[in-house]
Amino acid sequence: MVNGRGQDYRKDKPSLNLIIEQHLDPNYGGAEKSMFNFLIHIQKLRRPHKIIYTHSINIPSTFENNATYIPIRRPSVLRLFSWIWSTTKLIRYMKKNGITQVLTHCIHLIPTLRFAQYFANFEFNIYFKWVYSGDKIGLIDEWGLKGINEAYCVSILTRDYWLKNGLRSKNTKVIHDGIPISNPILQDASKLPEETLELFFAGRIIPSKGLHLLLEAIQLLPFSTSLTIYGKFPTDTYADHLEDLIDQLVESGRHTVNVKGYSQDASNYFHGYDLGVIPSTSHDAQPLVLLESLLQCTPVTISDQIGIRNLYANYREMVFTSNPESIAGSITFAREMDQSNREEFTKEMLDTVRKKFNITDTHKALLELLHEH
Repeated sequence: MVNGRGQDYRKDKPSLNLIIEQHLDPNYGGAEKSMFNFLIHIQKLRRPHKIIYTHSINIPSTFENNATYIPIRRPSVLRLFSWIWSTTKLIRYMKKNGITQVLTHCIHLIPTLRFAQYFANFEFNIYFKWVYSGDKIGLIDEWGLKGINEAYCVSILTRDYWLKNGLRSKNTKVIHDGIPISNPILQDASKLPEETLELFFAGRIIPSKGLHLLLEAIQLLPFSTSLTIYGKFPTDTYADHLEDLIDQLVESGRHTVNVKGYSQDASNYFHGYDLGVIPSTSHDAQPLVLLESLLQCTPVTISDQIGIRNLYANYREMVFTSNPESIAGSITFAREMDQSNREEFTKEMLDTVRKKFNITDTHKALLELLHEH
């Protein structure tokens, strides 16, 4: 196996893997949560590895002995000296520790890691869980892609995005980001919604997650709802806008809103709702909340920006575009599903999640990517 310079990355060197994470915090988001679980997995296997995290936080004690903070930067003219300093520190760390392979899912670090390849001589592997907001990436990112040896992508849509932008197809695979499948099935799949529809939203409270569109959509519904929001509210103008929308809903007298804030174990409660809604406004590769809900036999309506929307090939009415009218229509359709169709949907989704999104399969694939069998 050779690196981006055509050199044998293992020549005369014992193999040592380096996992680079932006946040060593499973509470930050779904992608971070799944990579955190993988790190715990390889810790238990006692596989030799090192960890770099790029954002300074209080890291869990389990990682204290082999995790190092290096604020790796993306190349920038405005922060050139900062980039030189951090990249130099990264290269020195890799040489000192004899790193032979790198695994990350941080797409903004691709150019810097290819640059580091020229000096530290390692194999560069990536697990694509995100895409950029635009259809095209910059020239420096295109250059960076050429340094990648092997790539995994969480969905077909994510893979196609990166292939279109210059990723080499030869060593690219679709590997779904799995979840633990040991959860009990708590909801009766034949349970029909009561007069008040119990809805939930779970995710980061940022514009691209579309909570504002969901709140606007609920205003259009002719029936009453109770919405529970799991997520930490920011302190910015977007939060102010959301608070205004929530006030309008509550003042109508037909709707209630319960803001739970961030809950580490929110997925344990998804079984208690009639319907989940994921209203993302931009590409959302594979929301774990979708899989966690379907595993609990709780139906979910999703945006057409979800990277694994092909799961809903037989239920297109459950997929909406990013506008309030479409979201309201999809919610209404889900509410009006009869018992037979609801049971069919929940059973098909449950079987699919169990077969294709098992965290054990994901961990096995990632170990193979790192040549750890």
